[in-house]
Amino acid sequence: MIFDGVSIRSCLMLAAQADGHAIMTVEGLTTDRNHLHPLQESMRDCHGLQCGYCTPGILMTMKTFLEENAGAK
Repeated sequence: MIFDGVSIRSCLMLAAQADGHAIMTVEGLTTDRNHLHPLQESMRDCHGLQCGYCTPGILMTMKTFLEENAGAK
């Protein structure tokens, strides 16, 4: 999940610790129920899926990495 703009392992956080913070989970990658986020499409197209815990973590980590390194070459 993305916690206040930082990718973290949600399995190590209690729900009470999240109170008042900005949270984004894999379900929030896209608001259009008919289309996947480009990262989700890429994972699907390249057969990069893992378990139900790993795939969301990978996607959210990739999202923050790409946002932080958008201009990097």
